[in-house]
Amino acid sequence: MLVMAGIVLASGIVFAEKSFSAGYEIGEIGNDLTVGGRITSPFFFGGYAALRAAGDAAWKKTDWSSYGFFRAGLVGSSGMIQDIIRLYGEGGVSLLYNEEGYRSVLWGGYGLFGFEFFTGKESPLSYFIEMGTLGTSVARLSGFSVRTGLTFYVR
Repeated sequence: MLVMAGIVLASGIVFAEKSFSAGYEIGEIGNDLTVGGRITSPFFFGGYAALRAAGDAAWKKTDWSSYGFFRAGLVGSSGMIQDIIRLYGEGGVSLLYNEEGYRSVLWGGYGLFGFEFFTGKESPLSYFIEMGTLGTSVARLSGFSVRTGLTFYVR
């Protein structure tokens, strides 16, 4: 994550679009429920890319034991459509903490497609829907994931 940020900042051609955003999300990884938050950098390269970090609390549906799910990645966007819709893809690394037991750490990767719907032109609020896949060494958590939530843009 830090290497990606360093490369982007060092390139000298970074252009911020608007500002950073923060939001909350609810979703599923495999059959497990997740609730969490996210922070996204300002979009750069003319509004076509951003960095995102997110963390979720997750619960196994079988016994409701909890674990942490964290991810960091690069967002690639189509830009804004009519100033109210943004389509994007995202990919990066994921980390599951305490999923297999006390202080266990599992690394993996993820990729997704998302749709962001703003509540109006120049509105700081948007709703999003994301669908994608997660790859880990835990078979029941590898595969399809879905997430939805609300984002607030700080301008």
